[in-house]
Amino acid sequence: MRAKKRSYWNTNVTTKERWQEQYKDVTFDIDTHVNVRRWCSRRDRHECRCWLYG
Repeated sequence: MRAKKRSYWNTNVTTKERWQEQYKDVTFDIDTHVNVRRWCSRRDRHECRCWLYG
């Protein structure tokens, strides 16, 4: 936070100790997108060139 949003840090957080207190109450919204290009069964994964096993 301090490196990327310097102005926010300087006006709202100001110290490491205050950040540690505020961070405890932070909630995160995580949005993910997964695109599986090829699926392999466990039996033939050594022959398959899928993204998971290379």
